[in-house]
Amino acid sequence: MRKTSAWPKSRAENRDDGENQATDSQTRAAGGRGALVARAALAIAIVGGGAYWYLGAPGLGENAAPEKMAAKLPPAQTLRDCDECPEMVVVPAGTFQMGSNNADSDEKPVHQVSIRSFAVGRYEVTFEQWDACVAAGGCSHKPEDRNWGRGKRPVIHVNWYDVQEYVKWLSRRTGKFYRLLSEAEWEYAALGGARSQVFGKGNANANCDGCGSRWDNKQTAPVGSFQPNGFGLHDTLGNVWEWTQDCWKWGYLDAPAGGSAGTSGDCFRRVLRGGSWFVRPRDLRSANRDRLGTTIRGEDVGFRVSRTHP
Repeated sequence: MRKTSAWPKSRAENRDDGENQATDSQTRAAGGRGALVARAALAIAIVGGGAYWYLGAPGLGENAAPEKMAAKLPPAQTLRDCDECPEMVVVPAGTFQMGSNNADSDEKPVHQVSIRSFAVGRYEVTFEQWDACVAAGGCSHKPEDRNWGRGKRPVIHVNWYDVQEYVKWLSRRTGKFYRLLSEAEWEYAALGGARSQVFGKGNANANCDGCGSRWDNKQTAPVGSFQPNGFGLHDTLGNVWEWTQDCWKWGYLDAPAGGSAGTSGDCFRRVLRGGSWFVRPRDLRSANRDRLGTTIRGEDVGFRVSRTHP
């Protein structure tokens, strides 16, 4: 059973979620688009040269308004291991409160997680980067782009197993260990130094169904089209859902310690994070979780990579 929502959070969810199907959905969930949440408290906090945009939506309890940001962060350290490799940002070690007590039950209980420093893609992996893997023989699947363009747009129509081919190819190409983020690492990175849940909405600073961008509810935007967060990461909220390494499990009881990926539960489905161009603003939350069958390729599902550092 899916998380309660007026519409599916991912276009890939229009399929029967109880099965792992390899074909892509071309239909939307039935039902008209009503007016979205109109009441919002919007605040901007500038951190390390970047901007956070918050949506304080009614009914979210203590997360209805943004809390104070963490201390000003130093400039991000970046690295790139090869010409065709994603640009990476070194995320500092830290401790944060993962989850939310004021939203969906699968985000509970809120619990403290300590994260070691790691490197993460500044952007979602692009078609240009994926096509380099295909050309080199590292990736067997060449995904369609729905005539939206390739190049700097985030790669879509890749399932979880396709992504495993890509990170293994990067690892062979560079001699470094590339992988997907755990969902704990993903949430920590998406917070970007904030102390509580981050919301992505307002002044066309994200791509979703109602965020105010020219790509809203139509298609993906080129990566880097919006302001970065405090860690220097782009598009953590909106644009495309991002695969993580974790097996799906409802809630955080017995969650792994130390930010590692969950390996128990339903491993035929993996956790998605971040929302997409298809979701409502209220679902663009750093704590929001969803899941998808590992063989499903969706037009609003992509990923970003991580690697150990140093």
